[in-house]
Amino acid sequence: MVWLSPRTAASSPSAEQPLSLSENSSAYFVKEVRPILQKHCFECHGTEKVKSSLRLDTSEGILLGGNSGEPLIQPNAPSKSYLIQKITHEDSEERMPPNGPGVSDTEQKILLQWIAQGAQLPESIEGDNSFYETDHWAFQKVQRPAPPIAGKTNTRIENPIDAFIDYRLVKEGLTLSPEADRATTLRRLFLVTKGIPPTPKELLSFQEDSNESSYSIQVEAALASPRYGERWARHWLDIARYADSNGFETNRERKTAWHYRDYVISALNTNKPYDQFIEEQLAGDVLGEDAATGFLVAGPYDIVKSPDITLTLMQRQNELDDMIHTTSTAFLGLTVGCARCHTHKFDPIHQKEYYSMQAVFAGVRHGERAFEKKLPEYTKKSIVHIESRLTSIETELGKLKKAAEFNTDKTQQTKR
Repeated sequence: MVWLSPRTAASSPSAEQPLSLSENSSAYFVKEVRPILQKHCFECHGTEKVKSSLRLDTSEGILLGGNSGEPLIQPNAPSKSYLIQKITHEDSEERMPPNGPGVSDTEQKILLQWIAQGAQLPESIEGDNSFYETDHWAFQKVQRPAPPIAGKTNTRIENPIDAFIDYRLVKEGLTLSPEADRATTLRRLFLVTKGIPPTPKELLSFQEDSNESSYSIQVEAALASPRYGERWARHWLDIARYADSNGFETNRERKTAWHYRDYVISALNTNKPYDQFIEEQLAGDVLGEDAATGFLVAGPYDIVKSPDITLTLMQRQNELDDMIHTTSTAFLGLTVGCARCHTHKFDPIHQKEYYSMQAVFAGVRHGERAFEKKLPEYTKKSIVHIESRLTSIETELGKLKKAAEFNTDKTQQTKR
């Protein structure tokens, strides 16, 4: 069969001939037809805008048509269907969509074929998965690529990551930098893993160590150090918007916030599995890790509530939005928060899904409560020592203040 050009397809009887579909017409709509409507029509005839009272993002809207009074589609009769007439109109001012190159020949063929076979629609298309179909790399299944074959700079390839670096260097016409001396190597290791430089003694010891495994030993020691968790927890705490105070104009101290901070440090130092790390921060209260749920309420919190009920409700919405935004960016790499006021402009996130996600956090409230934490003996002893020292300092400080006040009064009396 010969498919006619866009300018003649609407009036051609050949387009009326039944066309075979390789799959159920309803499924064909979801897979083939709806993406075309989404691409060309949803901007003006979807959830955001409903020009001419016509919606093309729902089965009901397609069946009802718009203000023209014309049925949008005539099953089994493509040329009589208002949809086909509009997308193939010779007058550019009448043709739809009004801007851009319009519906391509291939896309027109799909629409004609669908209508010719009865224009079947699923009962509801609002929840179908075609909205989520995308070729964007971020939504593709993660696959393990095969390491490339080593190129010309392969003198120091020791693992697959080196092979990828080597491949790109060769591609860009670059070579490896000279190998760093041992002192620089150790300094880099310490700064990256622990955030502090090695001591002169550690540097000297490493430089004099001729053992081939000396660097590997240093790496393992650095990863086993408590400083490792303290150093790298900072990055996660930034993602979790952690702070020791509430923010806003009062900026009151959070006396129990440090429990969450220590949880993150411990998770890194004990090499806690990442999936468990996620679960505990979202539902730690039912998993025996209460401190982990500090993730949900680590952000700024306005403790000064407005007497205006509307503003109070808005404050609550902002609290929930903070939880949604942080959770989605931290664990999904998606800005779900953008769907608070409208369906996401770029990512496949419905506004309805934003509020479905909000319902998950609806029971979460900010607040403080006593924490019973099992502390190591050395920590308990340190606390006792520190508290004793603080008491001594405060006592001494009180004496100094009294002495200062006495001297001030004496000086003023002398001046009189």
